[in-house]
Amino acid sequence: MFPGPGGNRGRFIAWDPMSGTVKWEIKENLAAYGGALTTAGGLVFYGTMEGWLKAVDQKSGKVLWQFKTPSGIIGNPMTYLGPDKKQYVAVYSGIGGWAGIGVAAGIGAEDPTAGLGALGAFGDAGQFSTQGGEMGFGFGDGAFGDKYSWYVQAMVRKISQNWLKGLVDSRVSRAPKVFMTFDIQRDGSITDIEVKQSSGIPTLDRSAQRALMATQRLDPLPRALSRR
Repeated sequence: MFPGPGGNRGRFIAWDPMSGTVKWEIKENLAAYGGALTTAGGLVFYGTMEGWLKAVDQKSGKVLWQFKTPSGIIGNPMTYLGPDKKQYVAVYSGIGGWAGIGVAAGIGAEDPTAGLGALGAFGDAGQFSTQGGEMGFGFGDGAFGDKYSWYVQAMVRKISQNWLKGLVDSRVSRAPKVFMTFDIQRDGSITDIEVKQSSGIPTLDRSAQRALMATQRLDPLPRALSRR
C-alpha cells in the first residue's frame, strides 16, 4: 500500500448521488476510516485516525470545531439527549482496522509488507495516535486550535510523550478529566502551569503537571500569531 496522489492517505467527502460528483472534500493525512453523523442543524461530525473529532458545515465542508482525543477514531459519532435536556455528541476513541494495525497490535514499521501491506502506507501512524484505552492529552476547542491545528498536533504529541502514566495510581482505570491551563511564550516555553479543574485523583493531577513541566518548551509560536 502507498499514499495516494498528493501524499494524503484519506479523504472525507460530500457525494452528490444525483450528479455523481464530489461536492467538497477534506484531505486527511491518514485514512478516513470512521462513519459520519449529520444533524438537522446542518452539521456533519466525523473522526480521524489521528484522533480528531471534527464538526464541519454540511454545505461547504468548512471545519467549524474540532477536539483531540487520545487515540485514533474509526467508529461512528453518535448524538443523544442527556438528562439535562442538552444534546451531546460522543464517539469511541480507539485506533484499529488494517490502517491502524501497526499501532493497535504493536507492529513496527520495519517490514512494509506487514499487516497485509498496511504498514507500507501507515507505518508512521504511531506518531499521531496512541493505542486505544491509554490515557492521553487532549486540547480544548477554540480559534487557535482551528487555525493552527498543525501546531496543536505537535504540542499534543510532545506533551503526551512526557506523560508518565505509570505514576498514576494503578487502581485507577477510569477517572474524570483533569483540566490544566498554561501559557506558551513566543519561544515555545511553557509558563504558569495551573490545575484549573481537578480530576479528584491526586496522582492523576500530578502526572499531568509533571508532563507539562517535563516538556518545558514546545516549538516557537506561529509567526502569524500576534500574542502568546
